[in-house]
Amino acid sequence: MLAQDKINDLRQFDLFKELDCQTLEQIVPYFTKRLYKRNEVVYATNTEARYFLFVLTGKVKIFKLSELGNEQIIRMIAPMEFTGELALFEGIRKAHAVAMVKSEIYLIENQQFKQLLLDYPQKTGYSISFVRKPSW
Repeated sequence: MLAQDKINDLRQFDLFKELDCQTLEQIVPYFTKRLYKRNEVVYATNTEARYFLFVLTGKVKIFKLSELGNEQIIRMIAPMEFTGELALFEGIRKAHAVAMVKSEIYLIENQQFKQLLLDYPQKTGYSISFVRKPSW
């Protein structure tokens, strides 16, 4: 994938809209685009939480399983939304994530994402404090 394609994709997210081309060129190497098929597991409970995820297209369901095996939907992630806040605070996933439809998702390692927010708080309009630990 060309760097310019990644820049164009990332610029669609509110978090990156105000970044100038030079800044985007510096951060795009940290992002990996991954395609998920319908019903493909994005991550599972009790696995290492290494990535922050930006959903470019598709839809991702975040859910837990009850003791009886029933799904308890926590959140649906739509295009231009992100998930993975827990990866910034803890090392283990507390829920499952599954692509509901074919989905394109950008992954960035949590340490790189933290550094991005620390390095560019004025340009992104956010600081590390905007990403808070989920209550679930």
